[in-house]
Amino acid sequence: MDPPNLLLLLLLTFASTINAQYLPEPFCGSTNFTADSAYQTTLTNLLSSISTTDSLSLTYGFFNASSAVSGTSQTLYVIDSCRGDLTAKNCRTCLEASASDIRRLCPLQKEAFLYSENCIVRYSNASIFSTVETEPNYIMYNHNDVSIQVTYKLGTQMEDLRGEAAGGGSLRKFATRNVSVGSDMLYAMAQCTPD
Repeated sequence: MDPPNLLLLLLLTFASTINAQYLPEPFCGSTNFTADSAYQTTLTNLLSSISTTDSLSLTYGFFNASSAVSGTSQTLYVIDSCRGDLTAKNCRTCLEASASDIRRLCPLQKEAFLYSENCIVRYSNASIFSTVETEPNYIMYNHNDVSIQVTYKLGTQMEDLRGEAAGGGSLRKFATRNVSVGSDMLYAMAQCTPD
């Protein structure tokens, strides 16, 4: 089985040092479209289509769609993904809120990407389906001291989780693991899109 094409989310925390962390601002592309244009109408329709998507699709936390932009040679692509442990209802709620937020935060951009705690929304005028993407990426640091033992365990766990998530079924590529390291608990999660 081929490895997944897009690594979406890695979440690492220690139970004894967990702090609320806010995800970064959205990535808003540098190319704009015209307000009230066919592009904006197509984008609005695609981002709104999550509300009418059947629950079975959201059971697996992944949604993608594309549509030609009327009167142009452009196609618009949307990928939405939720954490693999969310219910379909919570996934839909997160995606609807994130779709609304991305329209507000990146109002005229032809490309945008928004991370939230439980889901991501991304759209582009270039194909993003079955494509390896490493940008935008965000690094979040835990500034507490970490032992060599923890660092080694982390590397081992993430390598194992990457393979486990990539080898998941055709609909869900999600893996988690909890490992005790001394007096701390290491929580790790890996997720990939199924396309």
